[in-house]
Amino acid sequence: LAVLPAMNEAVEGNALHLADAAEKGDFASAARHLGDVMSGCVACHTYFRKGVPGASTTLINNAAK
Repeated sequence: LAVLPAMNEAVEGNALHLADAAEKGDFASAARHLGDVMSGCVACHTYFRKGVPGASTTLINNAAK
């Protein structure tokens, strides 16, 4: 779980940067930050799903199986 702060910053932090850029009308920067948000989403899902969609030992429902 030590990776969560960095992943949270990648998603939430870049979402805040995206909002700031959009409010300023800087849509090129907003689009770049959206890409950074999506990269954070993909990294987190890849890490916790270990590349197998829908199956993970880190999920409570699958851990009991």
